[in-house]
Amino acid sequence: MKRISTLLLFLSFALLANTQPLDTLLDQLRSENPELRALDRMYRADQLVPPQVDDWADTEFGVGFGLLPTETRLGPQQVRLSVTQMLPWPGRLDAKRNLAEAKAGVSQWDAPTRTLQMERRFTEAYYRLYELRKTDGIISRQLAIIDQLRRLLLQRVAAGQARTTALLRLDLREEELQEQRQLLGLRQQIPLSIMQELLGTDRPVSTPDTLVVAFFPEGVEVDSSHPEIVRLDQQLRVAESEIAIAGLQSKPSLGVGLDYFLVGKRSDAVPSGNGRDIVLPRVMLSVPLGGDRYEKRQQEQRVRMGAIADREEALILALRQKQTEARARYQEALLALNSYARQQEVLRETIELEIRALSTGETRLDDVLDLYNREIDYQIKELRAIVATHLALADLVSTLP
Repeated sequence: MKRISTLLLFLSFALLANTQPLDTLLDQLRSENPELRALDRMYRADQLVPPQVDDWADTEFGVGFGLLPTETRLGPQQVRLSVTQMLPWPGRLDAKRNLAEAKAGVSQWDAPTRTLQMERRFTEAYYRLYELRKTDGIISRQLAIIDQLRRLLLQRVAAGQARTTALLRLDLREEELQEQRQLLGLRQQIPLSIMQELLGTDRPVSTPDTLVVAFFPEGVEVDSSHPEIVRLDQQLRVAESEIAIAGLQSKPSLGVGLDYFLVGKRSDAVPSGNGRDIVLPRVMLSVPLGGDRYEKRQQEQRVRMGAIADREEALILALRQKQTEARARYQEALLALNSYARQQEVLRETIELEIRALSTGETRLDDVLDLYNREIDYQIKELRAIVATHLALADLVSTLP
């Protein structure tokens, strides 16, 4: 599919993963998700409907026995054999087949439309899981720094250059960070469960070690081949077929038949042709009453067509707005990344100076911890900004055919 290849092209620039890249997981979703499999089966079932409506009405056969035979000039009617065949109005079978094919055409796009929604949900869960795991890594590195600070403070306390209260404050900060890691572990279960649900498995899911800023293409516009738009076009075709059928249903139905009467011979007389059987061809005409109901049905379908056209226009506007919003969020994330990079550079230089000052007793531990808290904050903000570029890209991809 064109949309899938576009998705893989865009996202391949963004991933630096060593296991289970996003495109592989999305392929697995499309092939193994039970809901998508069900929609595919429903479409294949709908494809079997058109051949079923391409047949004439069943031929009727009848037989009758005269318990009290009707007497005719040539003898009593003893047995009656009949056959009847209703003939469809010209074009009615084609119209029914077209309607069935149009309905199958709608169900054909149920799976691609649902796939778009699932892929977007899965992609967001994937990057949220990556964000939580990387945040846990940031906090782990800060815990390692706290251990280094503890060794430094222990040396200064042993030398009588610092008080033990500084160690207590360090322990409190370490406890806070450990609690944050526990919360992050719990929060990871939410996006992981979403991904496992969509994949139809309970296997663990890996995320990349590192993500760079996503590549965001320019000049992308909403295309009429988008699955949701095509599905609405198919619904228009269904309404058109309904109008055609309603017009043909107001036409009369023609039927032909043949009756064969087995006549017994007379015993009280010998007329010419005594006991001759009777062959009776028949022609029938079924005229529908209340023909205005078919006109109302056609009017109903025309109103539906107008509603579908309005929905398609609204959908196109919504997709364009989604693209505009995605571009804006992407640019916002880039601006934030540039700002965070500058601030972290200054912050790292400040921390180096404060660590030297702490080792000589020229600054307080609280000042150093405050700087490290700000460093964590900037690193997490930078991480979220990178993830935001990927989510903006995912929103853009969901608008593509």
